[in-house]
Amino acid sequence: WEGLSLPELTPTCMTLELADRSVSKPIGIAKDVSFKVGVLYFPADFVVVDFEPDPPSPLNSREVLFKDQSCFD
Repeated sequence: WEGLSLPELTPTCMTLELADRSVSKPIGIAKDVSFKVGVLYFPADFVVVDFEPDPPSPLNSREVLFKDQSCFD
């Protein structure tokens, strides 16, 4: 977050329950961040959560599908 030159995060005591039923605490809220859609700019608040990335799954890899000559309908 620090390397993106975005506004300071506002502290929050919010907790999030995720789809896998785990609970996460956001590191803060970014207020009034502008984002572009087409030619228009909109302000929004974003909840910033720090996660460790999931390891790549072989089921998501196209190489595995082509090597096995798999076919999906």
